[in-house]
Amino acid sequence: MNRLIIVCVLVLAIGCGNSTAVDTDDTNGTDGTRVCVSGELQHCPCAGGLPDGVQACNPTLDGWQECKCDTAYGNTPDTSSDTGTVADSVIDSDTIHQSDSATSGNSDSDVNTESDSSDMTDSATTGNRDTDTEYETDSDTYRDTPVDTNFYSDMFCGDGIFNSLTEECDDGNQLSSDGCGFNCEIEEFYECTIDVNPNVCTLRFICGNGIIEPGEVCDDANTNADDGCNETCTSQSAGFECEEGEPCVETYVCGNLIVESGEACEDGNDVDHDGCTECQLDSGYRCTIPGGACAPLPGCGDGIIHVDKGERCDDGNTVSNDGCAADCGTIEEGYECITPGSACTLLATACGDGKLDWNEACDDHNFKDGDGCSGSCEIETGYICPYQGGLCIADCGDEIVTGGEECDDGNDDMSDDCHECRFTDPDQCVFKVENGVVTDECEIFECGDGVVNPNEWCDNGDANHNRAYGGCTTTCQLGPRCGDGIWQEGYEDCDNGLNINAYGLAGDDPCGRNCQLPPYCGDKKVQSAFGEACDDGVQNSGAYNGCNPDCTLAPFCGDGVINRGEERCDPAADMRDVDDHVIYACIDCLAAPRCGDGIVQREWGEDCDGAAIGQRECSDKCRFVGQCGDGNVDVGEQCDYGTELNDGAYGGCTPGCRFAPSCGDGVVQSSEGEECDLGDVQTTGLYGGCTADCTYGPHCGNGVIETHYEDCDGGDGCRADCVWL
Repeated sequence: MNRLIIVCVLVLAIGCGNSTAVDTDDTNGTDGTRVCVSGELQHCPCAGGLPDGVQACNPTLDGWQECKCDTAYGNTPDTSSDTGTVADSVIDSDTIHQSDSATSGNSDSDVNTESDSSDMTDSATTGNRDTDTEYETDSDTYRDTPVDTNFYSDMFCGDGIFNSLTEECDDGNQLSSDGCGFNCEIEEFYECTIDVNPNVCTLRFICGNGIIEPGEVCDDANTNADDGCNETCTSQSAGFECEEGEPCVETYVCGNLIVESGEACEDGNDVDHDGCTECQLDSGYRCTIPGGACAPLPGCGDGIIHVDKGERCDDGNTVSNDGCAADCGTIEEGYECITPGSACTLLATACGDGKLDWNEACDDHNFKDGDGCSGSCEIETGYICPYQGGLCIADCGDEIVTGGEECDDGNDDMSDDCHECRFTDPDQCVFKVENGVVTDECEIFECGDGVVNPNEWCDNGDANHNRAYGGCTTTCQLGPRCGDGIWQEGYEDCDNGLNINAYGLAGDDPCGRNCQLPPYCGDKKVQSAFGEACDDGVQNSGAYNGCNPDCTLAPFCGDGVINRGEERCDPAADMRDVDDHVIYACIDCLAAPRCGDGIVQREWGEDCDGAAIGQRECSDKCRFVGQCGDGNVDVGEQCDYGTELNDGAYGGCTPGCRFAPSCGDGVVQSSEGEECDLGDVQTTGLYGGCTADCTYGPHCGNGVIETHYEDCDGGDGCRADCVWL
């Protein structure tokens, strides 16, 4: 009774019967409305008979978010009937007196007293951070339907469901360096959404704020492209210097005939693809003199046969189907490539000219069929053509009577009627042959009638002469000819009967086609088809700029070797001179301007060379000390490898002397093979961490059960956090 009196007094003091509590907590509204706290959860009704869901609070996104009613958030209803005093755990920061319903879900202890005598449904939220006591006194039966006291007990880090009470983020995995760490804490330099599941994390650096933040190479206080620092602040253009928060400054002017920082060449024109395009070196070229024309690097297409590079020809281009293949490694069929730098020529293929060409099987000086060599220079059946460029003869022993054969029994038996394709009976007449078959008709033939009869090898009529070269004798036998094994001086260079030597003077009696000596090294003809790069005849002594005894090029300017005594440098070698000094150019393999020669070559971008100028010290890069690109890390610089190496490549230094993206900068460069990057806290082998080479250390999800950290890793019944269900 005393308790009820006190309750009435307190109710009158604050407004008896008001179902909305007015908090004194300064996070709540002053007009009696309740303002949620960031990350707070509360129950919300779900349609379709589903149990209550859960909604989270985010004051920056209009307070309470969408109600989550799926089974991951839902609660199993539990209906029970009881009478008497019910103790509920609630969260509240005020003392509330009410006569009908209890408001709960806040952060401290309340004493709620209810007195009525009617049916009621009391839904109390449980599972919060402290305990409130509700006193209910009634004389009727009521239903108390509590919600699952652990509605988030099945949630865990890495399940893709954001739980504001235990997590800062949840992106559906337990890997680091993706914004949400293995412990579901937001990583440095990232921001993560919490209004969608799983959370999405992104780098939070702001390009254009004038501050170089992790992930940025430069920041010129804008997001314009093509002004030295690109629109995402991730790339700095060559030829620009960019100071933090300041507009980038172009450090060179292409076309002024001076090779400045950021330039690789200066040919003094705006023609593209001529070796120097926009002051950057084109692939396959060298540019030796500022303001001068660039030249192709030694190689296929330069008109020089580089035997050491596998070249067999070089017609001055890299085009196929013109005799010399595109890679200069093959002389194409039907061509000969005699002079390097000149076009290859197609081999003659005139059938009937008496010359055995590359695509001919024979050539008997005519276009007639039926004489052993057809009109298309193919060997006919029953014939052989042993003499290159000469007449074909019947193949005695093939059992086919052709040409000057009287008979052909296919054997060498001297006792039968036919031997060496001649009848053995001297009194026997010569039978007529029709279509290769000996008839019974006996004929008498005469040599000199101009007709090649079955017992004749040739018959030129009145022109038959015993000493005519390549002709026919008065007995209708073949006269002196190439291939008879007898050297006919004045007509032939040689004749060994075979005449098949293709190249070289090897052997006792070498001879090539048409009874000519075969090509060889020393004949003053460049036989590129046989690997010759030069041929000065008896002058093949190997002298500088000459030809070696094996017809390869002797040492010369441009061969990539610094030939002491003749050269100071070589443009095809690395850019050093004979004394191993770094140089900028090599002119005619003689003394070339270089950093360290004591002469300031301003056209090559030198500020100084050796001695100090005024109060300014000169670096070993011939740049003033204290200038980005001088190779020294000066005040305000993070790195400096020199102008040529400050290219912004991964792990290197930018043109503005800032560290380029690298492992250990806290930003994951996946294009460079990084899986993670925790900055300076990489620890090799740490579970859930990142190794020193920016790859994942042992972690849940790698398919390996990591002892002391995991119960399982993959498979049925294993949760995403490697704990058994």
